[in-house]
Amino acid sequence: MKFQILTIFLTRINHRIMSYRTVGKQVIFVQHNDKDMPLNSKSWEFADQLDITNADSVVSKTYPDSFLETNLESILRDNEYTNFEICGAQTEYCIDTTIRVGFHLGYQISVQHDLVGTLNNEIMTAEQINKHHEHIWQGRFAKVF
Repeated sequence: MKFQILTIFLTRINHRIMSYRTVGKQVIFVQHNDKDMPLNSKSWEFADQLDITNADSVVSKTYPDSFLETNLESILRDNEYTNFEICGAQTEYCIDTTIRVGFHLGYQISVQHDLVGTLNNEIMTAEQINKHHEHIWQGRFAKVF
């Protein structure tokens, strides 16, 4: 069941990526590594189903904040981007932190509601976590559509 949900999630992300490429927009992937996801390990790798090309930028990060000690802000600034759309995982860590920091750096941020994901925890289901964060982001830190 988890594999089927992951496949559906990645298919939706790939459709969004294709829509960006179709109109010539840049796609930037952010890849996390830490002690639980060591660099160059199987757990660190992007999912096989994810549509990544050599034309895409890849930002490597070690904190939930995709801006902290990375080149993400340089990529956005060098290309004169004032906004970005974010998708991926994990809602309550990397996605939430990056949205809030990006907002405070002055970026306008968009989030498609079915393109962020997480896992159930001891307190809430993944669906509840996503719904909670989207409620907080909407109109404050990002535009959720």
